[in-house]
Amino acid sequence: MRYLHLITFVFLLTCTSSLAQSTEQFLKVSRPESNQEVLIKEQKRVKLKTSDGRNLKGRLQIVDSNTIALEGIEIALEDIMEIKRNPLLVSIFTSGALIYVGAAVFGIGILIAAFGQPAGALLTIPAAGMVYLGIKSPSLSRNMQTAKAWQLEIIKKTTR
Repeated sequence: MRYLHLITFVFLLTCTSSLAQSTEQFLKVSRPESNQEVLIKEQKRVKLKTSDGRNLKGRLQIVDSNTIALEGIEIALEDIMEIKRNPLLVSIFTSGALIYVGAAVFGIGILIAAFGQPAGALLTIPAAGMVYLGIKSPSLSRNMQTAKAWQLEIIKKTTR
């Protein structure tokens, strides 16, 4: 009898956890005129620009229905001028590749100039540009600007 109670308890515990629903919050960025919609899940990396000119990047945290937070800084949805996703892996590869290729081009230019071709020193100009872009960390994601009819809204979705 004791084992029957134990088996029943384990079965009910398993059923309860497998049927449980969780609610996730998303930042919905939509453009009603063209039916475009982007959902950004909470804790995803984003870059945004506010109406007072601040550029912020970090993990998205949803505070309430009108406010989000990045790195502990709370921002009202109406203060956001533009927002875009900023995936970590893409950021690492683009910035890292630009810095390393720029350094290699710089080194090759110096070597060419040292061995008798002064025009090789001209390679340092694009190399400096590549290193600068790598440090600035470009993002390849689409930029969604509220001035171009993108609307921001916090939604909740129930998942299984």
